[in-house]
Amino acid sequence: MRDNVPVLCAIHLPLSGATYTALIGGGAWLNGTRLSASSKSDLRSAMVGTGQAAPDEGTAAYLNIGRSVAAMLEAALVVQVSVPSTLQLIRVAEGHQDLFWQASQVRSGLLAGALLVAEAGGRVSDLRGAPWNTDSGGFLAGAPALTAPALAVLATLEAAA
Repeated sequence: MRDNVPVLCAIHLPLSGATYTALIGGGAWLNGTRLSASSKSDLRSAMVGTGQAAPDEGTAAYLNIGRSVAAMLEAALVVQVSVPSTLQLIRVAEGHQDLFWQASQVRSGLLAGALLVAEAGGRVSDLRGAPWNTDSGGFLAGAPALTAPALAVLATLEAAA
């Protein structure tokens, strides 16, 4: 971390032998092969995902996440809700998933994933479209052409306020 922004990451998945690395300004890599985020431009054809809230985050957070999932079900082709967020962000960096958002305060997994997606050519922001950092209230990462439509879908939610 430097100035509240991730600058270096390494994620190793022992069962598959996959090692993902990224260095700010140096690209994102899987076992030495460069990663590239999705180039999709139509949210209606996108595979998108989110995570879940922390167990003690409260009813308002749970309802907000539910509203965000419902809104994306109307807008995107496929919506996935799973944890950990790091695995979804790896898929975004690889171009196998088009978008990931997090409307809760869960931060685990976002640091390394944010850097991987950004270095793979994706866009990373908060839920207002501003640059994301660890103090941001929400998180969005994905294909550059999909982030504006996704922000529009999520704009009515409390997390975007």
